[in-house]
Amino acid sequence: MKDKTVNVLLIEDSADDTELITRKLSRAANILFSVTPVTNLSDALEYLADNETDLILSDLGLPDSHGLDTVTKILCEVPHIPLIILSGFDDEAIAIKAVQAGAQDYLVKGQLEDTQVERSLSYAIERARLQSELEQHTQEIVSIQSNLHKILEKNADAIIVVGEDKRILFTNPAAETMLGHKGKYLLDGRFEFPLDVKKTTEIKIERPHVKNIIAEANVVEIDWEGSPAYLVSLHDITQRKQANEAIRESEAKFSKAFHSSANLFAINKMGDGKFIEVNDAFTRTTGYTREEVIGHNATELNIWGNEESRVRIISKTRENKSVRNEEIKLRSKSGEIRTGLFSCEQITLGGEECFINTITDITELKQAEEALGESEEKFSKAFRHSPEVIVISGLRDGTMIEVNDTFLRLTGYTGDEVIGKKSAELGLWVNAEDRNNMVKTLREKAIVSNKEYQFRMKSGEIRVWLFSAELININNESCILSVTTDITERKKTEEALRFSNAAFNSIHDAVFAIDNDFNITHWNKISEQTFGLKASEAI
Repeated sequence: MKDKTVNVLLIEDSADDTELITRKLSRAANILFSVTPVTNLSDALEYLADNETDLILSDLGLPDSHGLDTVTKILCEVPHIPLIILSGFDDEAIAIKAVQAGAQDYLVKGQLEDTQVERSLSYAIERARLQSELEQHTQEIVSIQSNLHKILEKNADAIIVVGEDKRILFTNPAAETMLGHKGKYLLDGRFEFPLDVKKTTEIKIERPHVKNIIAEANVVEIDWEGSPAYLVSLHDITQRKQANEAIRESEAKFSKAFHSSANLFAINKMGDGKFIEVNDAFTRTTGYTREEVIGHNATELNIWGNEESRVRIISKTRENKSVRNEEIKLRSKSGEIRTGLFSCEQITLGGEECFINTITDITELKQAEEALGESEEKFSKAFRHSPEVIVISGLRDGTMIEVNDTFLRLTGYTGDEVIGKKSAELGLWVNAEDRNNMVKTLREKAIVSNKEYQFRMKSGEIRVWLFSAELININNESCILSVTTDITERKKTEEALRFSNAAFNSIHDAVFAIDNDFNITHWNKISEQTFGLKASEAI
């Protein structure tokens, strides 16, 4: 009768499998299942933290967890909730390991029948309930002899009854699995472990052909079929021991990272803000010793370099319990003010609410940024007022990105008339092939040096510029930075000089010219013949 709803958390990243399993559970004859599907382990653990769940169905292969790690992670978080593994593989070895790790059952997706799923879930819930009852009422179970066999048979822990002579009188299925032998081989055999009724002990169980395990043994004295005996409950704590060891290793790594980090780390009590621990970078940067810091708060040490930021940070931490990359000023013992990025998280240590604070020292970075800003300002000023023509344009189509004042003055254009326009639209290059050859050279060599090209001004005047350029990157786009010198007048002078030399050499007498210091400046062909000196020797 469907008089109770069973809340099932389904952890499955396949939408088809989720739909299939949900549909099968909806057809259950005796139980009303309410299924909540999630696609990864992180979401599952977050859901379990805030919601009541009766049963967990989980695939072994998830986007953020795989294999038996999935079983371990789930049971470490919610060991009291029964877990059934779903898998696409019919692998008996994995199934056994999953059950040994704490799963209640192992189901193969392709072999699921409606009644099988319902029965498996029902048994899992029942086993979990019985296990909980056993743990809560162990002493009551001892006195209820009539129900002892039934409860022991279904117990997930290994249950062994041992006579006073240490002869094994009873084992449940879990004991057979744990010890690695069938019951018929265990009965009447000798129990090799101590029987201490005064305390919980740990024992190491060596099993043939499988991995050894560590079990927690609890022993109580009972009456078994009219004779004194011992009831031994063995709980597999191998995973827990491994998890504890992992935690210890994690804590050791955290401690090492905490103290060796280049960032400043500190842990403060939430109530009074007193320091509990600081790392080496904190003492090195602030100039305080650890003894000077521990037991005091930041106000007493006058560490905050700015009262306004202190009030803002404290307000944020109390509202949000965390802060990320807030820029602060930090005062060292010597009075030096440094700049840092402050982050903090609320944590619990020994039952007390605390904050773990991280400060990344960005003093040098801020100084570099300021220097860069000054440098950029100087560059901008030099760019604008350079006597050379400076242009930044696109490599592909010559779109004008930036030009300086000299360009505008010489060409006659305004900034609005050229920025965003292609050089072809403006008709700047007299010979378009010149630009094509220049671009080709840039692509091959990344630089062009001292090439003479003709450019057309807004007025239509043609002028000669001595052109140099190199490739630069702006916002991941290849651009051309060109620097040119207007050599139009110089070219005219050279041309006039060529005509002058031609006329000078056409005279049929020996003629030469000297400057004010009597240095020969011109020497014609007849002078070479007359004096026997070439022009290059005489000038």
